[in-house]
Amino acid sequence: MKSRITLQSPDSRASALEQGCEAFRAQAWGTAFTQLSAADGEAPLEPEYLLQLAQSALLIGKEAEGAESLARAHQGFLNSGRTASAVRCAFWLGFTALLNGETAMAGGWLSRRMNETRPVSRIGAMNRIPRDGRSRRISATTRRTSATMRRALMRPARARRR
Repeated sequence: MKSRITLQSPDSRASALEQGCEAFRAQAWGTAFTQLSAADGEAPLEPEYLLQLAQSALLIGKEAEGAESLARAHQGFLNSGRTASAVRCAFWLGFTALLNGETAMAGGWLSRRMNETRPVSRIGAMNRIPRDGRSRRISATTRRTSATMRRALMRPARARRR
C-alpha cells in the first residue's frame, strides 16, 4: 500500500506541485519526490507530473514507488490518447524490470510496448509494400535484428545457469 502525504488546503497542493516541478528542473531529486508525492497525496497527478515523480523516485533509489508512478503515468497517457508517451513509459518499465532480473514482468511491459506501437510502425508498414526487393531487404534486416535482440536478452539467463 502506498502511503500518501496529506496537505491542508488546495493552495498547498498547488504550492507542492510548483515546488516539486521546480526541484525537478533543478535536479534536486529528493525534494522533487517529496513535493510531488505530497501533491499526489492530495489529488492524483496528471501523467506528465507522474512521470517526473517516477523519475525522481528512481533517481533516489525508490524503485517500487518509481515503478508504480511510471505505471500510473503509462495508464494516464493511454487514457488521454498519447500513445507515444505511453509506449515510452512501457519501455522504461520493461527495461528496468529486465535489469532487475524480473524477466516475466519485463516481457509483459515490452510486449505491451510492441503491441501499442504496431498500428503506427513504419517498419511494419514498409514490410507490407511488395513493390520491389526493398521490402524483402527490410524484412530480412528486421528478422536479423530480432534474432540478435533475443540472443542478447537470453545471455543473462544462460549465464545464471552456469
